[in-house]
Amino acid sequence: MEVAHEALFRSWPRLKAWIETAQDDLILLRQVRAAAWWASHNRRPAYLWPDERLQPVYQMQGRLIPELNDVEREFIRSEFDRLMEEIDNPVTTHRRRSFIGERVDTLGDRRPGVGLVRADMRGVTGNETRLWGDKPKHMGLPDMVWLKVAVGDIKIEGKTFGVQLFYIGNYSAYL
Repeated sequence: MEVAHEALFRSWPRLKAWIETAQDDLILLRQVRAAAWWASHNRRPAYLWPDERLQPVYQMQGRLIPELNDVEREFIRSEFDRLMEEIDNPVTTHRRRSFIGERVDTLGDRRPGVGLVRADMRGVTGNETRLWGDKPKHMGLPDMVWLKVAVGDIKIEGKTFGVQLFYIGNYSAYL
């Protein structure tokens, strides 16, 4: 007795060629669906895939154009977007924020104005470091000025804290 799919392959060579061409994409799609289900039921961020593993998924999407459900779409949402959402959450710990900053640096920060470079320092005061864009995507962005915040003590809600030297970013309208 002959297996039905083998008969299909013999009768429809075009179907056989398509399946052979799309086999890796179909396997990846099956993996995404299984992992998305698992992640949604366990509700643990550790089950979400990092950006490096999601890149082939986005390429597969472009080739297969599969219909994904809400759980699957949320599962393949970019790691960068998830990290930006997390860093915007006020309850995110400082330690986690530090990790997010390092991870975003590894992924490449996609926010406008990030990735600017040092400008010609003529006309800039001693407490400023000006940055400017050296890529076409930076065109039209305002200058970024990093203002030096001096070392010292600050008092917040009756408690005194020592502050180490740091810089705070400010978009500047002047050139």
